[in-house]
Amino acid sequence: MRRPLLGSRVRWGLMVLAVLSGLSLSFPAGQVAGPQQARVVTEDLRRPEVPPWIHRATRQVLVLGHAGSESLMEKILWPASDAVLAVGDFWSTAGAWQQHATIVVPSTEDELRALLAEDGELGRTAAVTDPEGRVVINPEVFGTLSPRGRQVVLTHEITHVAARQLTSVVTPFWLGEGLADYVAYRRSAVRDRSIAKELADEVRAGRLPAQLPARRDFRAENPRQAQAYQEAWLAARFIVERAGEDALIRVYRKMSAGTDINVVFRAELGLTEQGFVAHWREYVEGHLR
Repeated sequence: MRRPLLGSRVRWGLMVLAVLSGLSLSFPAGQVAGPQQARVVTEDLRRPEVPPWIHRATRQVLVLGHAGSESLMEKILWPASDAVLAVGDFWSTAGAWQQHATIVVPSTEDELRALLAEDGELGRTAAVTDPEGRVVINPEVFGTLSPRGRQVVLTHEITHVAARQLTSVVTPFWLGEGLADYVAYRRSAVRDRSIAKELADEVRAGRLPAQLPARRDFRAENPRQAQAYQEAWLAARFIVERAGEDALIRVYRKMSAGTDINVVFRAELGLTEQGFVAHWREYVEGHLR
């Protein structure tokens, strides 16, 4: 899921793109990766044109990069560690998660594209979470973010890492992105109108979203991509404010297992899908007007 440029600056970016072939980059929770372990996990990343890998690690995070990337790796290490703890706090009732993240920092765009087998637009993508649960950083974009922006990106990404055991091909896109943004902004003191600036501008102009965003709305070519993410965030938060965080996790679990959306909404929220959309639209208007 790629994040758009919002106004004149990048807030964050992500997109599930591809598996980093052959990597096995996870360690048990509480275990700090040492030189030998880092050597093992980088073995499959070796290519003739790629410089040797170096690493930084805490009990929660392993960050892999190259010489010359040390400053950015340090900027990632501790916010990512905090993100793992924040996600673990939210995800504690959802099931087993090792509470550890691996983050890869390529040196160049060519290396980034090679890792992701990606030919598309990456100029607005700050980070990528692959289906195996690894986070790949786009240094050119991530490096422009403020400390708060980096924290939001990493917490969002690591929420996807934690949720991957439940996530499936039938998980609604709005729900996956909304959950990740909910956790990323869960403890934020930033005003709703600042987080959802583009959507707030539309709401104040009298234009409310008619329905929940579809998968296509999150594509980079959509001029309303930013609003799609903001709509998803507020949909997830509406669920929490109506029924609690455990209900959001249950909704995610049930929909990812293929349960009909009306069955899930009736059981967890006492609403039909149509009723949910109507209440969500009122919620968006009430918080952004």
